Amino acid sequence: MPRRKTITKSATTKRVAKKKTSAKKKAASKVIASKKIEAPVEMTFEEESKIEREKIIAMWAAVGFFIIIIFSFWIISFKSSIKHSIKETPASGAKFNQLISDFNIALEETKNNFNDFQDVLEEDSVIAEESEVKEDQIQKLEQRISEMEKQIELEKFLDKLNSELDTESQTGE
Repeated sequence: MPRRKTITKSATTKRVAKKKTSAKKKAASKVIASKKIEAPVEMTFEEESKIEREKIIAMWAAVGFFIIIIFSFWIISFKSSIKHSIKETPASGAKFNQLISDFNIALEETKNNFNDFQDVLEEDSVIAEESEVKEDQIQKLEQRISEMEKQIELEKFLDKLNSELDTESQTGE
């Protein structure tokens, strides 16, 4: 078996090795210098709240952006699927048209009911006058009820008196 050659370092290889190690040391010292520990910065409450507010605004802007993207893709796909389903079967297109007409009819009925409701609200002054009339009628009815109660009490008293007189007249005979 052949023997391996032994390599001895010459003076030039030693110089190159020293340069490489010194270059590594310089690079390491630069990394250490760039990673110097900085003293903590004191921030006021306003600055901290401003930073937090900016973070929240940025987060909601990103969320809104993605929601808009998702919604727009959904609208586009929904539109194309509706077109595709109408083209696919003519009966479904007729049903779709029927649904649209039914929806329009229901919308018109709702508008009419809303207009009726607004008319009733506008007639609120008439209702107020009627309530005043009703209050007068209520007072008159209360007076009439009290008079009727008095008459009933009087009739009860007279009935008692008549029954006592009848019992006396029967016992006296």
